[in-house]
Amino acid sequence: MANSKGFNARQIALNGSGGAWVVISATIVSRYAEAIEDFVSNGGAAQGIEYQFPSVDEGVVTWPGPVLSLPPSAEPLQLGDKATLFTKTGPILGQPGQQIIGQPAAQAATPIVRMRSASATATTINFTEYQ
Repeated sequence: MANSKGFNARQIALNGSGGAWVVISATIVSRYAEAIEDFVSNGGAAQGIEYQFPSVDEGVVTWPGPVLSLPPSAEPLQLGDKATLFTKTGPILGQPGQQIIGQPAAQAATPIVRMRSASATATTINFTEYQ
């Protein structure tokens, strides 16, 4: 949930590498986001993360890009432009689902990235979006 400081932090469970991808969509109008494995929730055993970025064309989401990986580390995956944390302007990374006037159905939230564990063992990440 967004707060007065302009960010939303949440924990997200990821399936093992043989399981389904977990699509992470925007919950606030965000310009920057970070994802990092939660070592405490994982009992101190990092698994690494596989991830992919979407392509959205006229509302149709596909995942054509390569599967990228982030090794177990203390460095977060950075999405968007970190400079927007200070300027509060710049390209929007994603926005939550919402009803658009004149449209028959609500617009779905923007998918930002999809992820899963880099090993067969499931993992948990901390995902923070910033306005």
